Amino acid sequence: MSTHASDIIQSRAAIADGAGNFTIDVIEVDPPGPGEVRVAIAAAGVCHTDHASLRWPGPLVMGHEGAGFVESVGEGVHGLRPGQPVLLNWAIPCGECFQCGHGAPSLCERTHGPDTTHAGSSRAHAGGTRWRGQAIERAFHLGTFADYALVRAEALTPLPDRLPPDPACLLGCAVMTGVGSVFNVARVAPGESVAVLGCGGVGLNVVQGARLAGAATIIAIDRVAARLGRARELGATHLLQPREDDNAHAELIADVLALTDGRGVDHAFEATGVPALAFLPLRLARNGGNALQVSGAHGAGSVELTDFFWNKRYLAPLYGGCVPARDFPRLFGWVETGELQLASLVSHRYPLEGLAQAFADMLAGHSAKGVLRIAPIAATLPVGAAEAATGISAAAPPAAPAATHAAPLPLPPPLSGGGLGWGPGSSPRNAGAHAPPSQPSPASGGRGQAQSAAIRRLLPPLLLGRTSHAASVTDDPSATRAWRSPFDKERMPTT
Repeated sequence: MSTHASDIIQSRAAIADGAGNFTIDVIEVDPPGPGEVRVAIAAAGVCHTDHASLRWPGPLVMGHEGAGFVESVGEGVHGLRPGQPVLLNWAIPCGECFQCGHGAPSLCERTHGPDTTHAGSSRAHAGGTRWRGQAIERAFHLGTFADYALVRAEALTPLPDRLPPDPACLLGCAVMTGVGSVFNVARVAPGESVAVLGCGGVGLNVVQGARLAGAATIIAIDRVAARLGRARELGATHLLQPREDDNAHAELIADVLALTDGRGVDHAFEATGVPALAFLPLRLARNGGNALQVSGAHGAGSVELTDFFWNKRYLAPLYGGCVPARDFPRLFGWVETGELQLASLVSHRYPLEGLAQAFADMLAGHSAKGVLRIAPIAATLPVGAAEAATGISAAAPPAAPAATHAAPLPLPPPLSGGGLGWGPGSSPRNAGAHAPPSQPSPASGGRGQAQSAAIRRLLPPLLLGRTSHAASVTDDPSATRAWRSPFDKERMPTT
């Protein structure tokens, strides 16, 4: 029998329609069945994957990065209790399939195939979440952009009481993917060299992971000056800002070689999400080194076979090779000791109704990492539990959504080459939906030349001498079409 609750709960949720639009509407969430838990979501991270899910088969409850409190548990669930803070993870292990048995639970066959007929499903029971009377799927079997999520118990890891859901929700994807790829997959050793291509949510955590692993050289590469500044704060030792006209990446490669005695780095990570850059790490890595594509980039890419010469290993790890019982306690410990920065990763916070603005800020490059602070209905949670985490009283349910079916949101043009506008023939003007409106516009010159005032304000003198190219920041309003929420302006966050 379930513990603490037996009623169907009405919940707000962000619902993608599969055509590029979403609405904030009311869903129904069943009590947990056997092996299931109903979670009151307190905070959820926002990333480019969530934006991409607007065009996945819909309708779909959005969100895959979140933390909250156990509202109720189903029969057979042990180690979790109502009111307990929990972190959600989307690579949900069954513990019984071939991959789980071989120490690779992030590749669980129940979650990722190939045979879910025999392995079962990582979803909660069929029809457990409904919208307008019809069953609705949840993104990554979680759906964290909602007041409540109905999930398998295996999707949850208890959070230490002293680690609040905001910002702990980031541990469930961006941090785990970045740091885990360093420790579990590349296995960076003290004194080694690392290059990180793209300094967004995942890339910055690759930088943090490399610092924690004791890497001596950590080269952060990005076209956005502010991201390079954050990479420096998190542990990068060298900062490279590629030139816009370096389409073949020849100068970037030469810069990396110059910083590594001409041989290339021990480990090169791609974290841009740009298909055209997926194989570039092979050209940054030394002979016998590792090249890792950690962004999950989709689409066509090309590579010269000689880029694999010699003895280079190319890896596309999923979720940083996460083993929840091993990795999350380790991350919690690093956060608590201050070795792993977490709160400083969050630049903007929004209510659930501010999701459109969160996407706009993310796509424009204004936010490093946005978090939705979701007010759970949570009348059945222990007194003060939700309020302690969110600052919002759990006693009263939230007001009804402004519209049960919001007008479609206009989107920027479809992607035409990726998140940072890198790659042959790309520029801020044709970079597609993920290109921020303010892109660095490099000036001519190489290492040792004077840096622009924009970069000089961000980087200390020690790192200025190691920055490969001068740049100035220009506003190009045609780079992308901003779009904003149809909800009332007063609901928009000001942070």
